[in-house]
Amino acid sequence: MDIDPDVLQAAKELAKRDGTTTGEMLSTLARRGLASSMAVSKSSKDQMRGGVPVLPSRGEIITLEEVQRIADEEGQLAMRALLGIDVIIALFDPRSRIS
Repeated sequence: MDIDPDVLQAAKELAKRDGTTTGEMLSTLARRGLASSMAVSKSSKDQMRGGVPVLPSRGEIITLEEVQRIADEEGQLAMRALLGIDVIIALFDPRSRIS
């Protein structure tokens, strides 16, 4: 059996979190996937989980580490944009008014 590395990593993380084996977690996830594909589902815009809309799948599994890395990168980029460009414009634009 061949399992993509990202899927295997996600299964390992979920198994560790739930205190089970990777094999048991893969079986659980496969059962969920099979059950959901058989069920009649609403359109993705009508589905909510915890009050947050569920986005359609992009066909990839995102691990917690990837989410944290992206959040860190986005936060740094946002701070650079806010502090860098706005401050530079305010300092060097003769039309800006700094109080």
